[in-house]
Amino acid sequence: MTQRSPVDEVRIGQWLGELLLGTRLALTGGRAAWARLMLSAVGIGLGVMVLLLAASVGNAQQGKADRIAARELATGEPGKTGAGNPTHLLARQVGQYWRGQYIAGAELGADGDAPRLPPGLDRLPGPGELVTSPALSRLLAQPGNELLRERLPAKEIGHIGDAGLDRPGELFFYVGLPEQQRAQASPVLRIGNTVDTPPMDEMFQLLLTAAAAAQVVPIGVFVLVATQIGAGAREQRLASIRLVGADPGQARRIAAGESLAAALLGLGVGAALFLLARSLAAVVEIDQIGFHPADVVPSAPITTLLVLGVPATAVAAALFALRRLEIGPLGVVRRADPPPRRLNWRLALAGLGVLVLAANIPLRNFGRVAEDWRGTLLAIGIALVLAGAAALLPWLVERVAENWRPPWVAALLAVRRLRFEYATTRVAAGVVTVLIGAIALQVLLTTIARTEFPASSYSQSGMPGEVMLYGSGGRPDAARVRAEVGKVPGVIQIGELRSAYSEGDNRAIQVTDCATIRQLFGVTDCQPGKVYQANSSRDQFRPGTVVRMRPNGSGAAFDWRVPAVQRAESGNGWQGRNLASTLVASGADPRLDTMPVSYIWVRGPTDDPELGERVLAAATRVDLAIRALDLPVPRNSAMGVFQSVRSGVLAGTVVVVLLAVLSLVVAAVDQLQERRRQYSVLAASGVPRRTLGWATLWQNAVPTAIGLALAAPAGVGLAALVLRVISNSGSRVREIVVNWGDVAMILGAGAALIFLVTLSTLPALRSAVRPSGLRFE
Repeated sequence: MTQRSPVDEVRIGQWLGELLLGTRLALTGGRAAWARLMLSAVGIGLGVMVLLLAASVGNAQQGKADRIAARELATGEPGKTGAGNPTHLLARQVGQYWRGQYIAGAELGADGDAPRLPPGLDRLPGPGELVTSPALSRLLAQPGNELLRERLPAKEIGHIGDAGLDRPGELFFYVGLPEQQRAQASPVLRIGNTVDTPPMDEMFQLLLTAAAAAQVVPIGVFVLVATQIGAGAREQRLASIRLVGADPGQARRIAAGESLAAALLGLGVGAALFLLARSLAAVVEIDQIGFHPADVVPSAPITTLLVLGVPATAVAAALFALRRLEIGPLGVVRRADPPPRRLNWRLALAGLGVLVLAANIPLRNFGRVAEDWRGTLLAIGIALVLAGAAALLPWLVERVAENWRPPWVAALLAVRRLRFEYATTRVAAGVVTVLIGAIALQVLLTTIARTEFPASSYSQSGMPGEVMLYGSGGRPDAARVRAEVGKVPGVIQIGELRSAYSEGDNRAIQVTDCATIRQLFGVTDCQPGKVYQANSSRDQFRPGTVVRMRPNGSGAAFDWRVPAVQRAESGNGWQGRNLASTLVASGADPRLDTMPVSYIWVRGPTDDPELGERVLAAATRVDLAIRALDLPVPRNSAMGVFQSVRSGVLAGTVVVVLLAVLSLVVAAVDQLQERRRQYSVLAASGVPRRTLGWATLWQNAVPTAIGLALAAPAGVGLAALVLRVISNSGSRVREIVVNWGDVAMILGAGAALIFLVTLSTLPALRSAVRPSGLRFE
């Protein structure tokens, strides 16, 4: 093992002392130094906050899964009650749909002494009693939700605790089990289950990976920019340090110490902002996606990487920025004029990203080991493309600044400043990466939504003025439901449908009265026992054949001879209800007429939009498990996963855009502070403040306009490459779908940022042009 010499130990100690001296100078440099330090710390803290939030997503999702698993009721066969029930609890799922939202709920009843309670309950609700989540309680209390309160008519006796809710805003309830429903309730064998989260489809995994890469890269750019805030004043202080005897190396290490102070303070600011954002998780929810604050905990490895990486990045960035400076006792000068920016390596960076993405496309054909690398290579490719775009923007801005000679004084001042000042261009590069990522993600989401989940994925059918009721927790009590629904104002007709299925090929029929058949099929010559079949039906029943039928629900199978079949147009909203395409008129076969009721059909005025809600309110007074078949419920569970992924991606994009706005403001204020002497001279020379304000707008607008022109083709092209990778993961995505309206909206939002930032810096500009800015040491 190599031993360090005493000289090395002295040198290391000296370097640490110089870093600490720089940190001390940053903290004790007066109000101006503190202002610069706080600007830099805020810029770094914003990036740290977003990274900590991103690092908390995994733990938050796991916490939500644990809460859902802890309250899961594992039930047995309905109707089996008695001493064999280990939890002494009966349950029946009775969730409700209300105006596009799902309200989960369960009826609970005791099945013996001392029944066990699900998490979040302190006592079991009795019949007629309701325990709601706080969010549902607020929803019930809102004006205009009277029909929802009619559907949950029980007396509210309390709220469900956090332990029983997957998120603070969840709509959830427990209600006491009515005596007449005990026969349909199931014994609860176990409360709580092991977390068995099925693996996410590879398409969604790749989409999340692409979204993470597209959002983390801009954050990294903003953090690097924040470490350079106050660089101009720092360079002037270095000359003073050289004047009192420090050599150039010592001056650079002291400057690195100042950046270290800003980074450490930025970590503290980021942690405070993260705790604030974490507390807002209890009240902020996007598209029914939310988390409990206690579950929003950043990953330990990523937190450690941030704590070590941010200060190291700040020190490295400070030393890299000073590489071309000659620090002398009388001032700081550049060793040479900055050479023109080179284009080759910038294009090579983006080209390498394209090659990585292209190489990722055929990996699925090379076995499982190669597939495991697809997500990593996808993230690397996207990061390289975005980094190449961010590096290309300064070269484009330099070309424009060198060759454009605007006739307006304000624009001329801005262009001249862009030739020698890089902070605005760096921040604009970060904004460009945000826009490219946002456009790419929007194209990805639009394409996947239209190809994987077309409009037919939703089961929304039926004609206006019609409602089809069914019991999701057992057979509905048809007589009581008819009695209650018949009291609803506007109800014109009520029909009952009984279902049976043929053994072997499982072809379905529905049995109902002629009055209902006339309305559903539009026939005029209905006769008892006759069969009416839609022309488009594939499940044809041949007249005269004997079919073994099995009633839906209870009842023994029986042989049914198919009578005459009449083809009928499946009009009046019948087709598409997921019901049988074959109707049998009741009144001829007692075996068909006495089968259990499966559906209850209700007709009312076609111009009454609230008919369905009023009918449901009446039906659920009899049985909370009754639902309407015509509600828009996703048929495919993958749709729910996609909606969750989409909500998370959009929420992340909003956060990154807000970070871009704040970073632009911080950088613009810092530039005004650095240039207050020049602005004071210009104002004293007679340049109007209005001209200086327009110059600030031009200075922000020029690089942003170039970035907007770059963002659209780059974003669409990046999305096309990523879609090629995703389409090779088993999805149906074969062509790109671009919603140019959304793209234009994203670009318009980017342009609006410039005006917002300029307006927010006008107070700082007014302060910078005061005559006191002419005084300097």
